Amino acid sequence: MKLIQKKGGVMDIFKRTGKIEHYNGEKIISAMEKAFASTGREISRDALESLLLSVEEKLRKEETKSVEVIQDLVEKSLMERGFFEEAKRYILFRQKRTELRLERKELCEFLQGDEIVSDFENLFVSLQKDFPDYSLKTLKNKY
Repeated sequence: MKLIQKKGGVMDIFKRTGKIEHYNGEKIISAMEKAFASTGREISRDALESLLLSVEEKLRKEETKSVEVIQDLVEKSLMERGFFEEAKRYILFRQKRTELRLERKELCEFLQGDEIVSDFENLFVSLQKDFPDYSLKTLKNKY
């Protein structure tokens, strides 16, 4: 997978689904803000933008631009700046999201064979947001 550049220098990244999406630094800032909020540490917009710049500088050197690569670089940048607790929370958040994606995938495959139907995927995303304490594994086991 190679970087895809569009006119005007807009960078595209690969999502986990294989789809391509325009790079949006605000998503990174939002994720870092959540990591700081989870620790109760205040951080200025300027400091977040400085962290984002660090991520983007590292990203330019990467051959493959993907969500996973970007998230790895966020972790690295947080730790380089001494934000170890925030990096830890960010890592744990990523792990939880990975587990939720796997639950959705398993349930979709159970219901549809190898083909994951986006309607089910969207429904399961919504269920996970609305009922964060309910595991889709429990739903799968009921059937």
